[in-house]
Amino acid sequence: MSDNEQTEGKKKQVLSQYPKTQIKIARFFYIWLVVAIIITILGLLWFGGEVLFGQGLVFEWFMVLQLGWQIAVVGALLAGLFFLLVYFFGLFKKGETAIFNLTFKIKQVDDQYKNRREIQVIVFGLLLSLIGIMFGVVYGFIAEILAIFSAGASSTLAAFSPGQLCLIGGILLLVLDGLCMFMIFFIKNGYYLILRLIGKIEK
Repeated sequence: MSDNEQTEGKKKQVLSQYPKTQIKIARFFYIWLVVAIIITILGLLWFGGEVLFGQGLVFEWFMVLQLGWQIAVVGALLAGLFFLLVYFFGLFKKGETAIFNLTFKIKQVDDQYKNRREIQVIVFGLLLSLIGIMFGVVYGFIAEILAIFSAGASSTLAAFSPGQLCLIGGILLLVLDGLCMFMIFFIKNGYYLILRLIGKIEK
C-alpha cells in the first residue's frame, strides 16, 4: 500500500468518527467553493474579453470568427473547465477534510474559563452580527437582480457589464461560502476564539 493510500485511509477513519450530517455539510461547502471559483474564473475571462473588445462585444467578436476558430475557442474553454474539474476532484478528499477540520473541529477550553457571562454575551452579539451581514448581502443582491427585470425600478447592477456581473457573482459566492463556514465555526468555537483574543490583548 502506497503512502497516499495510507493517508487517504487515515482521513476516512478520522471522518467516519463524526456525524454523517457534518461530513455532508463539509462536502457541500467544498462543492460550493469549487463552483464559486469556476464562476469567478469565467467572470475574469469574460471581463478580460470586454476590456479587449469592448463591453457587450465579446459574443459579436466570437460570431465573426471563422468556424474553425470558433471550435478552437470553445475547445480551449472546455479544456480549461475539465482541467479545473480534474484538479478539484483530485483535491476532493483533502479539501473536504480541511473544510471539516476548519469548520466543525471543537477547540477545548480550560474549566477555569468556562461559563463566563461576559464572553457568552460577546459571542451571542457577534453571531447576530454575522447573521445580519449574511442576510443583508443576500437580500440586497437578490433585490438588485429583481430590480433589473422590474419596470421603473433602478438597480446599481444595471451599470455593470455581463462580465463584471459574472465576476461579482463568483466573488459573492466565495464570500458567502466563507461566511457560512466561519459562522458554523463561530457557533462551535466562538467562546474559545474570544477568550484567545482577550488573552492576547491582556498580554
